[in-house]
Amino acid sequence: MDKCLLRIRTSNGLSRHRCFYQDTRIPYYKAKIERLSTDPEVLLYHDVISDEEIEQVQKLAGPQFEQSTVRQGTNIHVDVDYRISQTAWLADSGLIAKLSNRIMLVTGLSVALSPGIPHAEPLQVVNYGIGGLFTPHHDFFDTGGETRFFGGSGNRMATWMFYLNDVTAGGATVFTDIDLYVPATKGAAAFWYDLFDDGTPDFSTTHGGCPILMGTKWVANKWIHEAGQMFRRPCKD
Repeated sequence: MDKCLLRIRTSNGLSRHRCFYQDTRIPYYKAKIERLSTDPEVLLYHDVISDEEIEQVQKLAGPQFEQSTVRQGTNIHVDVDYRISQTAWLADSGLIAKLSNRIMLVTGLSVALSPGIPHAEPLQVVNYGIGGLFTPHHDFFDTGGETRFFGGSGNRMATWMFYLNDVTAGGATVFTDIDLYVPATKGAAAFWYDLFDDGTPDFSTTHGGCPILMGTKWVANKWIHEAGQMFRRPCKD
């Protein structure tokens, strides 16, 4: 795997670094995976979105961009100086539905956006310009009120993040508690679980987006919820 790069700073981390191929539910396709950390497990899937698909996602997101906010409480969005970017939400249709299905086939997790209880959120596309950043945070929700906002689908269980371009300088995803940094790699996607098997939050997944020093950064996030995963990732007693 020519794109397999060392991204872990500590000697202990280097001993856990591994690149491998894994069977998926996609016929005749083996995922090219770079395991960056084992505790928590952070994986980087290479070549999971094409240049043509990236261009289409960017075109779809462009007209819908708004200043990024953070949610506080059940349905309150506020502007903050620690998240500087633009955000667009893309519903599952056409290409976006195809990408969601690919995430399901690779991870084995349900991402259905059913009219009842959704198993995931729409695809969130984010663009960071010069100076754009997102300080360290976690993706799971701390309060029950926030999870109820998503129709009883539970907490954010896992994060899938497409990297839609290479960044000239800056823009790495940094996991502060485990001394791990992941440079933006066009066509790749990072994946990790935000909750332990018993459903409690894993604070070691705290991460942030480093400031953009040159160029821009495009990512697309898919947050997968607890609903619909019972027989896909069973809880432990």
